[in-house]
Amino acid sequence: MELKKKIYHTYLLALFIELSCTENPFWSDPPTTVMKLTGIVNTDNNITNAPAYVWLEGLDIDTVTNDNNEFIIELNSTQTPNGNINGPLKTYFYLHNYRIDHATIYFTDGHFSDSQTDFSTDGELLEPVLLEKLVSAETSLPPIFNTSFEETLTVKLDLDVHNSATWLIGYKRVLSQNIYLPSGVIFRSILYPQVIHINRLYHDSIVPLEYDPGSAITWTYEIDSDSLHTLSGDYEVFPFFLVNQDHVPDDLLYSLGIDDIFTINSEYLQLPMDMTPGTLTVQ
Repeated sequence: MELKKKIYHTYLLALFIELSCTENPFWSDPPTTVMKLTGIVNTDNNITNAPAYVWLEGLDIDTVTNDNNEFIIELNSTQTPNGNINGPLKTYFYLHNYRIDHATIYFTDGHFSDSQTDFSTDGELLEPVLLEKLVSAETSLPPIFNTSFEETLTVKLDLDVHNSATWLIGYKRVLSQNIYLPSGVIFRSILYPQVIHINRLYHDSIVPLEYDPGSAITWTYEIDSDSLHTLSGDYEVFPFFLVNQDHVPDDLLYSLGIDDIFTINSEYLQLPMDMTPGTLTVQ
């Protein structure tokens, strides 16, 4: 009988040790709290309900706002090759045709500092951000284009400059002083989005032009049917234009997959923008 009791006690001790190795209710570590940046980014006169792009420098973390204009950035690590972050980092709020804005979050040894200006000590943005719209853009063109019977496709880009003088940049062919032919239209297949065609004029170049507040401009693209090398099908149509801003970090553009913003290519379509593209059926 004593032998059975010893074996039984030995079994209980072994079982206790095994359970202790996997989950110890007395010495388990408390759950780690995930640090978050949260807030609201409103956008003035947002026609297409395009979400704002939110990017945290230094850690290169990004997200977009949801349907309620809210953002959440989770900080799973605040370490860099040089150790824990100390000091300020900027959180940028961006849509291409809006004025870029930012808020600063301060760190002490990888944690939110007790002294903040734009965020609470819990990472909540103290005041909603309102992005100012610089330029409205809308594309118009005929709904159907038959390359066999029509010689020219006319695409119009209507641009309205709002409250600030703005530099708009596009590809243009220079005819003479102050006379330009707009160039550079991107056609993206709706059925096969990876299929992209870019139409340009010969001898065009990047041209920046300044427009006063309240200006209404139309860039008209005349595309010869012989140069429209698209297959039959439905397309989204994006005339290429840039709103010049000096304070957009290169690393923010890199995070969007854009290596050279001034070169017209498929990367342009990665720009977050409140713009209404045109649609076209090519026959």
